[in-house]
Amino acid sequence: MSENFIDIIGYQLEKIHSGMLAWLLDTTDVGIDTDMLPIQERVSLLERLSGLELPKQIKSISCQREHPDGKADLVVELTHEDASKYWIVIEFKTDSDVRAAQLIAMHESFSKKHPHNVAFVLVMLGASEYTYKNAETSIEIRDRDSEESNRRRKEYTKFNPVGLRDFQTIIAALPCAEQSRVITHWKDSLQKEYERLTEIVGVMHMCPIESKEQRGQQCEEWMRQRGY
Repeated sequence: MSENFIDIIGYQLEKIHSGMLAWLLDTTDVGIDTDMLPIQERVSLLERLSGLELPKQIKSISCQREHPDGKADLVVELTHEDASKYWIVIEFKTDSDVRAAQLIAMHESFSKKHPHNVAFVLVMLGASEYTYKNAETSIEIRDRDSEESNRRRKEYTKFNPVGLRDFQTIIAALPCAEQSRVITHWKDSLQKEYERLTEIVGVMHMCPIESKEQRGQQCEEWMRQRGY
């Protein structure tokens, strides 16, 4: 039986991943010790996630899970030495579908309160990565060439997408990655998920169903019969 605490609690629970990231980033008492992960390394982690260059003179980082503005999984607040603030809004997905409407609503809600110094990140750690490319098609606007449609598409694409493989690389690059048993458990679970996804994608390509409608139903049953 696995003693990996992430496997025991459940990898598919998005809260476990937002909680792990909050633990790594938060510089208050709830976070990992700064001796193991200095604040500048935490800022670098956020830069790799967001794809942005952040200020170097950050004095503190605090994290709030299940944030009320847009119900984001994790909102990271960085406070600069001059007291200015920056925010990174992070949404996690494992196996649930990526829905453009949800991301757009989240962006609109948070941007109204914090119109400046804010970045948005979508972390996909499972099958959700394969629904991401089709998420834009779920924007139900009658005139897709309208100004409103273009505005909403722009908001949707403001989320920097981070897939499982890229996320694994980011976590593995942490200087404390080999020193913490907790991080080791997380890394092991991420790798197991990557291997599982690779196998499932291969199985789906082998599914002997031609009809697109039948493929969705019968491939699911076909994979279950094989232990997926």
